[in-house]
Amino acid sequence: MSLGEAGEGLSRRGRGRPTEVDADRLARVALTLFLESGYDKISMDDVAEAAQVSRRTLFRYFASKRELVWGGTTEALDRMREALTATSPDLPAMDAIRRGYVDALTFPPELVQLTRQRLKLIGSEAELRVGRGPG
Repeated sequence: MSLGEAGEGLSRRGRGRPTEVDADRLARVALTLFLESGYDKISMDDVAEAAQVSRRTLFRYFASKRELVWGGTTEALDRMREALTATSPDLPAMDAIRRGYVDALTFPPELVQLTRQRLKLIGSEAELRVGRGPG
């Protein structure tokens, strides 16, 4: 995906902030920049400019570059919790865990490419593999 494709669909009303901000679109723009130019070479200001949002708006959604990459993990954990909570107590524990894991890692079709980009970047940047998740 090119930077132009990542930024498509932005709705603006003249000067000022966009009328709608899509966190997934912000992450797509950031991931595209990181993969094209290098994670270390891109700043949050660069991401805001490419996404055509203010620095303040970007920080409202993501506190750091790391969060731009790790975004989506909370939703996966929520899906796992929901699956485990909904599991019958009669189901063997390993089957329940397996089902929860599959549910957590089953992404909506529109997020598959974004998830692949995240994993590619995490795999290539030691800084993103240290510790766990955002923050």
